[in-house]
Amino acid sequence: MQDNEEILELTKKQKLVQRVVAIVLIALGGLFLLLCGLIYALPHILTILAATILFTFFLVFLFCGIVGKNPVSIWISLAFFTPFIIEVLTNLNLVTYAQIYPLYIAIPFVVSLVTGAIWRNLKPHAWVLTLFGGLAAIFSLQSSGLFNQTNISPWAVVIPLASVLFVGCVVWVVIKLTRKK
Repeated sequence: MQDNEEILELTKKQKLVQRVVAIVLIALGGLFLLLCGLIYALPHILTILAATILFTFFLVFLFCGIVGKNPVSIWISLAFFTPFIIEVLTNLNLVTYAQIYPLYIAIPFVVSLVTGAIWRNLKPHAWVLTLFGGLAAIFSLQSSGLFNQTNISPWAVVIPLASVLFVGCVVWVVIKLTRKK
């Protein structure tokens, strides 16, 4: 944290509002699952269980982050939202996990990009954006089926590219740390 950043203390009213809304949102998520359980059989509930839990936590952290003007809470909320989207897309049979798994790798990229954009400061997120955005893009090569028409194994391309990116990011961080000293 920089010296010129101010730590905002929440008022008692803000804390109370956060807690009450969090409890209400979690209760609504549970109520939704209960209603689905009453309408549909257990196997159907299990298909929406993860998505419901992820979405509930997304809403709780998002609301608390907005009320408290806390970028970390918003960052965490988006970390729940991305897998929620993946769950919905796979449950609707629009994609398979094998096709979309690079989005799990991209979670830090997505949340840092959105959080940095909201607070108009992407610079602290630069290495996260580079590392995880690059890794997600590289693993997307494997999951896209791009190499299915060739005799080249996708892993023969993905692993060396990911290694080069990772080493490059480590060198970048080491250079930045030595410059500060």
